[in-house]
Amino acid sequence: MYKNIELLQKGLSALKFKEEYNFNHKLIPITLTEFTNYNLPIIISGGKKQEFLLMSALPWQDSIFYKKDCSILKEPLIYQMYPFIYVNAKEEGSDKLVKALAVDKNGLNENYDISIFEDNDLSKKTKQKANAAKKFGQLKEIEEKIIQTLKKFEILETKEFDVKIEGKEPKSILKDFFVVNLEKLYNNLPQKILNEWKRNDWLFFIEYHVHSIKNIENLFLRDLKK
Repeated sequence: MYKNIELLQKGLSALKFKEEYNFNHKLIPITLTEFTNYNLPIIISGGKKQEFLLMSALPWQDSIFYKKDCSILKEPLIYQMYPFIYVNAKEEGSDKLVKALAVDKNGLNENYDISIFEDNDLSKKTKQKANAAKKFGQLKEIEEKIIQTLKKFEILETKEFDVKIEGKEPKSILKDFFVVNLEKLYNNLPQKILNEWKRNDWLFFIEYHVHSIKNIENLFLRDLKK
């Protein structure tokens, strides 16, 4: 989604952004507090970086959020903040890293309707999106610490989704993602960490992630409703 990121500065003031964009991502980064908004699978991504992703469509479907196809669902926070995001940037005159508001220039155009700046300050809508971006970043930092702990104590299991069509070999629709093993979670994680995660409701969200996997059936049901 964010492919052309630049730190926000007055030099971009001539450009504007839109209220809404049409996204069609099938796997969407979400934060812990968003888990209960959806009856969809929540997985942990494979590859170099692990994070919680919402599976919003099967490979042959449009995302459930594309063009507001499912308006009863709350729009993911990452869409609410686009095209803004907080990134690590070097503080001017030093090598110290600080959080700085950046923007995806692909989401800006001089013909769009909302100004980034008004009266030499961030516009009201920019501030709203910046606050959403700040919240997203803070929650993702918590999530990163949780996942690193899960990896350290070997609590993640590699999974894949297969679909079986009668008379044909099973076909994988999503490979090499992770799911928390709850038995290992409660057996391997030190009690001190378990107590902390319980106090912060993180155990609730982790269990929600595990039980959400069966919600892949809801995506197949979309095909039957057409």
